[in-house]
Amino acid sequence: MFKSNLIELIRKLDPKEFREFGEYVRSPFFNKNEGVIKLYDYISKHYPELEEKDLKKELVFGKLFPGTAYNDGFMKTIMFNLTRLTEDYLGYLNYRNKTDTLSQEYSIIDELHNRGIDKIFMKKLKLAEKKLEKAKYKDAFYFNDRYRLQFLKEEHFTLHQRFLNYKDVPDEDTYKSIEYLLEYFFLKILGHHRFLYNMNKLVKFNFRNRFLDEVVEYLKRNEN
Repeated sequence: MFKSNLIELIRKLDPKEFREFGEYVRSPFFNKNEGVIKLYDYISKHYPELEEKDLKKELVFGKLFPGTAYNDGFMKTIMFNLTRLTEDYLGYLNYRNKTDTLSQEYSIIDELHNRGIDKIFMKKLKLAEKKLEKAKYKDAFYFNDRYRLQFLKEEHFTLHQRFLNYKDVPDEDTYKSIEYLLEYFFLKILGHHRFLYNMNKLVKFNFRNRFLDEVVEYLKRNEN
C-alpha cells in the first residue's frame, strides 16, 4: 500500500485539501462505502508522514476490521475506490480553480440548453458574454470560451428560430463561431511552434511544421 497510486496521490494534497477531501469522501452523494471512509480515517492519522511501517496492507486491514481474517481482494477494492475518489477530487479541484476560463459557467449554460430551459439559458449566456468582454487578455483560452459560447448560441437559435421569410434571416454576427474557432486554432498552433522552436535551442532535433507555412500565409492575407 505504501507504494500504491492511492498514497502517491494523497501525498500531493496539501493539509487544507486533504481535510476537504475527507468531507468529499464522507458525502453520501459521492461515496456510501463505510470501508472507504474507514480507510481515509486511518490514513488521516498518519498524514502527512505516511511512513511505510504504518501502511502495510495487512496491518491496515487489521486496524480497519479487527477480528476479521485478512482479505486481499477486499482490501484492494476499498483502496481502488478511495483512489478513484481521490482522482475525482483532483478533477474537481482543477475544474474549480480555472478562474481564467468559463468552465463552470459553460457547464451550467450547456446543461440549461440541453434541457430546454430557454429563459435562464439566455440570461446565463449574456452574463458569460459580458464576463468575457471584460477579459484583459485575448489569448487562446479567451477565444476557446468565445467559440464554445457562440456555438451554443447558434445551436439554440437554429433550434428555436422559425425562418418564415427574409426578415427572419439572422445578421452575420449571429454566426461567428467559426471566426472564434480560427482565432483559437491560430493562437494554439503558433504557441506550439514557439515551444518547439525554443526546445530546439536546448536540444537539437529536426522538426518542420509544414502546416505552419499555410497558417502564416493565411494570416498575411487576412491581417486586416
